[in-house]
Amino acid sequence: MINDFYAQIGTERLLFFRLLILAIEQNYVEIIFTPRDLIERGLFKSWGFLVKISDGFTDTLIYYVRKPLLFYCGDGGVNQYGAIAKKLGWLCGIQSNKLRNIYDAWMIDNDWKKYNHSKHLEMIRRNKPLIATARDIEDISQLNEVLSQAEEISQYCGKVIIIPKCKVEIPSYYWLGFSVPTSHGNTTINPEWFNTHFVHLLGGSPKKQAFYAKHFNKLISLDGNYAMLAAKYGRVALNEDKTLSTTGCYEAFEISLLAQKKYWWGI
Repeated sequence: MINDFYAQIGTERLLFFRLLILAIEQNYVEIIFTPRDLIERGLFKSWGFLVKISDGFTDTLIYYVRKPLLFYCGDGGVNQYGAIAKKLGWLCGIQSNKLRNIYDAWMIDNDWKKYNHSKHLEMIRRNKPLIATARDIEDISQLNEVLSQAEEISQYCGKVIIIPKCKVEIPSYYWLGFSVPTSHGNTTINPEWFNTHFVHLLGGSPKKQAFYAKHFNKLISLDGNYAMLAAKYGRVALNEDKTLSTTGCYEAFEISLLAQKKYWWGI
């Protein structure tokens, strides 16, 4: 229970996100609090909170944790695709290749091919997301540096995702990112190796994500922008072995996200 909670881009937002991470990891199903004013009610409702009790003056809001967490990692929720994703209950993310203030970015990923730690860290510091990635570990010699960078990142987000592309020992309090094979990147590590940690699926098509998800005992979240890329051609991205086409990009995108949400959550 959190009372008189005020969350913008500050320590209160981090507090909420860290409590939410605990709820996700420990399978608690409710986080309830009573915000103080209309502005806060609007903010938290936009994040996916629902009204549980209302006395006419103050709403008690509830947040239902559903797993895996679904992230549309594209624009940070600031364009039409992001607006659709948020409306459908997806969490919006963005890559840190450009510095900007999003205010509602729940995930911040990095450009692993051109990683710039100072820029990535500043983007996370400004926006304080629920989750943020650290640099990919492509060689065991990078381990200590990446873990040091991850510790810096952890000051400004709810949870850090470490992305091993070689077998190294990662502390248990980090989530591991499994790079779903695409033309942009992948990992050659056997998926079962990741089962010591909570796992986040990074990118890939919905079909590939559904395939690889079956290998993980502790799948906790996934992200992607495949649905947006397919929607530009009027195509719907599904988790099953079939495709659909529509006449509009936003219609295709919405159908994709609805279908994927139903696949993962059953709703």
